Amino acid sequence: MIILTHNEQYHRFSKLDYAANFLRQATGKPIRKWMLRDALKQRQAIYLWKIQEIDK
Repeated sequence: MIILTHNEQYHRFSKLDYAANFLRQATGKPIRKWMLRDALKQRQAIYLWKIQEIDK
């Protein structure tokens, strides 16, 4: 499960594709699935959105 956090908001997604689509709409930037994968590996934020992966 993927969790995106921004300020006090958080959104949960079952797939990385869904998280990428959401970020694309929320930021208006060309976000791709591989960008989220890299951010997860390096524990970075994308456009001020913190990304985490948790087990169900």
